[in-house]
Amino acid sequence: MVFTLRILIPRFGGPRTIALGPSLLVMTCTAIVYIWTPTTPTEILVPAILLQGFALGPVLLGATNIATSQAALPDLNDASTSCFFVRQLGNTLGVTAVTVLFDRRMTLHSSRLLDVANRVDPIVQSTLTQYTNLIHRNGGGSNPSLGALQIFQADMITQSRLLSYIDIYFGLATLAGLALILLAVARVKNRAVPNHFHLW
Repeated sequence: MVFTLRILIPRFGGPRTIALGPSLLVMTCTAIVYIWTPTTPTEILVPAILLQGFALGPVLLGATNIATSQAALPDLNDASTSCFFVRQLGNTLGVTAVTVLFDRRMTLHSSRLLDVANRVDPIVQSTLTQYTNLIHRNGGGSNPSLGALQIFQADMITQSRLLSYIDIYFGLATLAGLALILLAVARVKNRAVPNHFHLW
């Protein structure tokens, strides 16, 4: 946010900065959806996560500007306080909603993955055989088949978590895209009413 205040707004102005945040968020979340796998190297994920953090500055600053732009100067402090309160409240409710969504999506993905595994898929049988042979070769316990099932279960949990995170990033990209559409509609409406004071 400090970088946004010091660099972006003086150069691009308010509307472009506000539009930059959701645009970067759409690009970042879409990229993460497509590049994130259980074996994606850290060198690829770190720049995407940093870009996501950078995109949040213009988003938060733009939302605050839009929320307080209509306030009269004597009421600006009250409007800012209300805006920050609503933002923190939204943060609390949003974290709760994401936690519930993550749990529901993980349950859904686990059931779908286990449904495929229960059909005695040849790929599943081949994977279990490879795990069993690996445990047997390395001197694993008295029941390598049980160890293979535990490794397979850990793989299923990892895959379910990954798919749940991807669902959340897809949802964030969708919300950021809707924000861009709302910004475009608001700008068109404000041009149609020239005497109406607004951030634009």
